[in-house]
Amino acid sequence: MECLKNHSEAFLRHTELLNDNINGIIGSKLGVIYFYIGKGLKSKQVLEENLQKFKKYYDQNYGQHAWVLGYLGLVYYRELGDYEKAKDILEQSLMVYKANKSENHIDVGRSLLYLGMICIKIGKFEQAKNLFEESLLMHKQHYAEDHFNVAFSLACLGSAHCELGNYETAKSMLEESLNIYKKHFSGNHLNIAWLLVHLGNVYMNLGDYKKAQVIFEKSTKTYKELFSEDYIDTARILVLLAYTHGKLKIYEKSKEILKKCLTIYEQCYGKDHIETADVLNKLGEIHFLQGHIGPAEDYLLKALKIYQDNKHVEIYKCFENLSELYLKQAKSQKNPSLSRNLKKQSILYLKQALNIVETNFPLNSPHKNRIQLRLTHLINN
Repeated sequence: MECLKNHSEAFLRHTELLNDNINGIIGSKLGVIYFYIGKGLKSKQVLEENLQKFKKYYDQNYGQHAWVLGYLGLVYYRELGDYEKAKDILEQSLMVYKANKSENHIDVGRSLLYLGMICIKIGKFEQAKNLFEESLLMHKQHYAEDHFNVAFSLACLGSAHCELGNYETAKSMLEESLNIYKKHFSGNHLNIAWLLVHLGNVYMNLGDYKKAQVIFEKSTKTYKELFSEDYIDTARILVLLAYTHGKLKIYEKSKEILKKCLTIYEQCYGKDHIETADVLNKLGEIHFLQGHIGPAEDYLLKALKIYQDNKHVEIYKCFENLSELYLKQAKSQKNPSLSRNLKKQSILYLKQALNIVETNFPLNSPHKNRIQLRLTHLINN
């Protein structure tokens, strides 16, 4: 990538030999290279500059225009955390393809995948699943069953099922995807490391924290070899690894890593971003598991406010954690009146969690069934 970057920059220094169309094509490729080597802001600047150059060549080169929009949306999503802007840009990319009767163009499949990833981030999990299914079908029409692009679509679909609580389905899809990836890439390839993150997340949700820990450690090793430890993608995996440490009762190590990652997230996304809220929520949960009720409540309430301000569906996780926290306080409280009030608050949080899930997930959602079961047990005991 560094070699490609240097060559592209060298070409672009000879402006007298290039018209705007060629200049824009090379420049846009350079913008994508910047993205892949972790220079998000530079990538955004270069892609936006070259998008302007394509305007007068739109009729003859609409595909390049749509392609650049696709990657620009990816930059806003992955590097900047501006999911609404990313969603808008990717929808523009799809509109360009469809306006030129290119609904089945292979790059449409890629744009669908990225749009689905953004839907995951903004909590539209069912919509993400539908987009991934459409992309998978399109990739299967263009490639062999064991092509890595098919595996990529399959992995994304598996990640959507994980968010929806369909963990066994997610595990099956991700393992199938991993088997295909292993035919194309070495064991320490970035694509395999990325896929392992999603597979580890499934094992974590299934309660197999030891298995998840091993997977996250393997993935983290690859990311650290390719990127710095404070690179946002590395930090994302470290958050998950730290969370498994906490579930395995390695509390101090878990909190140490999470606090470091919290600083990285705040620098990258800001203190009021939903990604930051996720780290705060996990920190609160680990403090709770350790029995540190005061700090746990502080972290959870901070996360809750961010989710409320952003009207994000992940707030249900905060409500569940706060319900557990207040229930534990109620059980340890010797004053009967105070104990009853704490239990009422615990029930209220669980009802709020159930309302969020019923509004945003399918009728047969495992999340709904889990929360409903806990709520019934809490009310009747």
